[in-house]
Amino acid sequence: MGVFTVCRVLFWVFNRGVFDEASLDLLFYGLRFDLSALGWLFFPFLILSALPVPVYFHRTYQNVLRFFFYIPLLVTVILNGIDWAYFPFSKKRSGIELFKLMGGDEDLGALFAVFAVDFWYIFVAAFVLMAGAIWMYENTAVMKRRVIVPGKVFYGWGFLFFSAGVVFMGIAARGGLQLSPLSPVDAGIYTTAQNASLVLNTPFVLMRGLNREAPPKFEFMPQREAERLFSRRRYFGSDQKPEKNVVVLILEGFSKEHIGFLNDYSGYTPHLDSILKRSLVFDNAFANGQKSIEALPAVLAGIPSLMNTPYIQSSYATNSIFSLAHALKPYGYSSSFFHGGKNGTMGFDSFTKIAGFEEYAGKSEYPGSVADLDGTWGVFDEPFYAYFNERLNTMPEPFLSAFFSLSSHHPYTIPKKYENRWSEIESPFLKSLAYADYAMHTFFEKAKKSTWFQNTVFVITADHTAGTTRDAYRNMMGIYRIPLAFYAPGDSLFAAGISSRVTQQIDILPSVLDFVHYPDTFAAWGNSVFRSEPNKPFAINYYNEVYRWIDSSYTLAYDFSTVPRLYKYREDETLQYNRYEDEPESLVFYKRKLKAYLQQYSHALIDNKLNTYENEQEEQKTP
Repeated sequence: MGVFTVCRVLFWVFNRGVFDEASLDLLFYGLRFDLSALGWLFFPFLILSALPVPVYFHRTYQNVLRFFFYIPLLVTVILNGIDWAYFPFSKKRSGIELFKLMGGDEDLGALFAVFAVDFWYIFVAAFVLMAGAIWMYENTAVMKRRVIVPGKVFYGWGFLFFSAGVVFMGIAARGGLQLSPLSPVDAGIYTTAQNASLVLNTPFVLMRGLNREAPPKFEFMPQREAERLFSRRRYFGSDQKPEKNVVVLILEGFSKEHIGFLNDYSGYTPHLDSILKRSLVFDNAFANGQKSIEALPAVLAGIPSLMNTPYIQSSYATNSIFSLAHALKPYGYSSSFFHGGKNGTMGFDSFTKIAGFEEYAGKSEYPGSVADLDGTWGVFDEPFYAYFNERLNTMPEPFLSAFFSLSSHHPYTIPKKYENRWSEIESPFLKSLAYADYAMHTFFEKAKKSTWFQNTVFVITADHTAGTTRDAYRNMMGIYRIPLAFYAPGDSLFAAGISSRVTQQIDILPSVLDFVHYPDTFAAWGNSVFRSEPNKPFAINYYNEVYRWIDSSYTLAYDFSTVPRLYKYREDETLQYNRYEDEPESLVFYKRKLKAYLQQYSHALIDNKLNTYENEQEEQKTP
């Protein structure tokens, strides 16, 4: 543990100009991540050291112990040492992508020589640290041989300590007994996003990414060409100061299929339907992922889910990002996130901290009765909406707050007092959906009496689809169709209505900033729904190794190896007729658009530039 701590101190010393003012408590918080890395790297050494066997003091056994100590020690120092020098370029702890990059460099020897000259002091520091650790180990080993004598007591207590050691190391490697194993994003619990790398260590980040395939760094075309085909630079030319409150409601499992207002049948959400009648509604909206854990980065930070591992669980989770909270904080906004689930669920608490949200309220913060719990996930929607409303009433304006509902999640439990209310609905899922809709209604009934209500824009969307049964929704487009609406009850200039413009979750960030008159230039992976430039409306998602690109007329499904699928979906609702042979020019066009987007995204993700736009030095601003 001492080696890890020294590595963290040296990491700060060599990169102190990159961080906010650091405090000693970061060393303490980092111990949790160090223990996890130690549990993985030194597991053979620690188990063999605790194993009471007759040959324990034999020279060969001791040499085996040395091997299993020196190799992990060398790995620990080398991996951390790389980031002593490389961190100023990457702005994050190195993951598996660094070693893929190194493995593809044919002149690695020459690069190493240059590195050794430019960063000689890092080699010296690493050598001194290694030498000190080896000296301490050898002296400790000698002391053990002098003091400990094998016998019944030795073997009896030895097996006891061995058993306890196995359990302890397993818990340490996992990072604790919490719901999910420790992840890089959990560094956000303890410090700011900028200082998260101080809490982490490089071996931990690397090992957490070994079983999570990093996306390739796509090189389809010159970068300038990719930037021309898709620009992520946004500037809305506003000279007003943002003042309107923003409330984002993320509804668990609310598919477009089940919402009557968006279909020609009644559906199961009469209360949501009544709000949509007074909102600007997009009936051609898509989720960027298929899981709740993928929705949060998309909705709150405009980050699409374009790799096999959800962003929150990836080694990129501590990248610098640009979220709604980051954007609005300089203009006096407080920010909060509410989710009735158990704290730690899907890393929501960690991610929202990384995303700049000042407050997180989950099951642990809920002050209500035990009777309000669903017995599985957390707090039922209706009481948690009431808590949400009470908290909003205490917040100074302007504020940004997001609410992620819960009750329409498997096992679809609803409060006992409502068990017979929707008796005509047989499906447990649809019954829970009806309850979640009613719970949202109780929130709006209370909220509209609050002073902040008229100065608020509500963004209403879903995390992903669920329970699809109709043919029109059981294809590669239908399984992503969700509601997306903007409701501004006190804005006289706001025009309600229905738009068939293609939209997606990552459009929420630029759209909100456009609506509240955000005055600065920023980077975004989606578009404002209130504008047509700089990119034509589109949606993108990724599932089962296939990328999907959707615009106003066509959808393309492509994995770069099998036959592409191109559909004119407005005429072919169930996607039966593949046009890739009949319309080669359209196929080339959409493949080019998709490749330009993926190239920029992969570069930004791997190079830690998700929050930047091309031509950063360009000072001219154009709407």
